Amino acid sequence: MVAVLLVLNTVAVTLFQVRMTRGVDGVTESARAMVHGAVWIALGFAVIATSGWLGPVGAAAVLVVGSAVHVVGEMRSSGGQWGVQMGLAPQERQGQYQGFAGLGFSLSNVVAPTLITLLCIEWGWPGWLVPAALVLGAALALRPATAWAQRTRERYGALSATG
Repeated sequence: MVAVLLVLNTVAVTLFQVRMTRGVDGVTESARAMVHGAVWIALGFAVIATSGWLGPVGAAAVLVVGSAVHVVGEMRSSGGQWGVQMGLAPQERQGQYQGFAGLGFSLSNVVAPTLITLLCIEWGWPGWLVPAALVLGAALALRPATAWAQRTRERYGALSATG
């Protein structure tokens, strides 16, 4: 199933990533896209959580549906993430902002395997709801955080070309 889901994800992203992020041009639209993406990701986690209640064929079908829902959120969030990162970074410091954002991804690659093993495998279906809540909570904090960053950029000397 892992191979099937990986192919589903790869094909979906290859075919639909650009279409899923049309209209995501500024920081506000990007933050909104990230919130929408987080909702889809959380729904995908909730659907996947139910797979343990079914037999092998039903579980496989639920995993495909949950992964399809998740990849919609992944594509929306990914496009939004780029818009927020690039839109809030001052033009002369794009590299620094991208480097710092990359640090977050590296950290998640270190923490995620242990966290997912503990939550999703050891705890079962309730464990899937924890990352769903974390993703939603982070996304809900993002809109006020980006609004604050846009309001205060001149005060902190962080003006940018697209903000």
